[in-house]
Amino acid sequence: QLPDASVLTERESVRSRGYITWLTVYTRTQGERFVDTEFFAVHSRAPITPEEAFQRAQEGFETNAQTEHGTRAGQVFVGASYSGTWRMVPQAK
Repeated sequence: QLPDASVLTERESVRSRGYITWLTVYTRTQGERFVDTEFFAVHSRAPITPEEAFQRAQEGFETNAQTEHGTRAGQVFVGASYSGTWRMVPQAK
């Protein structure tokens, strides 16, 4: 289901347009059991469902983790949770 007004926040921006879906991403280093968390932004031109944002985040993360010199090398994607969506609007002058 697409985000509605209850989770959609308008944010002013000088350059950015479209939508930013925020996720909390859970990862761990290979061979470790402790899980790390971080915020992760998924940019889109139109609103997307939390499930689509999750899929995009996971695909991007796993592609990067498979690259020898990627910033995610050696990490495992554990999961993600939806945090909210921003609609980027032109900054008022």
